[in-house]
Amino acid sequence: DHLLHGNGSVRIGFYFSDNSTFFISGGEILLLVNFFGSLMRLRLWRRSISFYLIHNPFLLLHYIHANRFRTVLELGHK
Repeated sequence: DHLLHGNGSVRIGFYFSDNSTFFISGGEILLLVNFFGSLMRLRLWRRSISFYLIHNPFLLLHYIHANRFRTVLELGHK
């Protein structure tokens, strides 16, 4: 399991159940997403955060906060 700590108190956990499905938990936000392509964009409206997920070769999380703070995080596969 991977835990990411962004700016503020936002915590995001990634749980990979298979090659095409991952679970995102961010604060009060719960999403189930199917991974169709190599690039997917998600918007969590409640916190005004945009997610850019790149699956090959690393999972790239580009998280944009409402305060226009930008943080780029990279996750490697186990």
